[in-house]
Amino acid sequence: MATSIKLIRKYVWLAETVRRSRRITIDEINRLWSRNSTLNHDGESEIPERTFHRHRQAIADIFGIDIVCDRRSGNEYYIENPEVLEENSFTANLFSRLAVDNRLLDNQDLAARVIDEPNAAGISYIPLVLDALQLQVKISIEYRSQFSGKTRRHII
Repeated sequence: MATSIKLIRKYVWLAETVRRSRRITIDEINRLWSRNSTLNHDGESEIPERTFHRHRQAIADIFGIDIVCDRRSGNEYYIENPEVLEENSFTANLFSRLAVDNRLLDNQDLAARVIDEPNAAGISYIPLVLDALQLQVKISIEYRSQFSGKTRRHII
């Protein structure tokens, strides 16, 4: 099932809204949603209940973030496993970058004052390195230090 970037952005918005609030009711989520002109193009006053629960499930599937309801405290939603967002992982990094991007899309004045750092130069090689590790084959890597200009070759 293909998922559009617009839908992913909505998932990130919902998870980030719950994360920032620590605990939040569906009414508070809907109030914030109704004010988000960037992602809420149709000006909906609330997220339909079925859609909300589908989004929660998709967030768990894609990012491993479990948004649960505490019925004892007035039906407040919270992230049951916040450590997932604190880990040093690609998923946590992707989530953080998308959350920042959502905020900048929602506030163009703020976006004009923030400069994003480009991706690390070698990031595109990571899938190749992972394939080599999985197949247990050696690869040769040349690294040139940006400080000394020296080039070194490594076999891994």
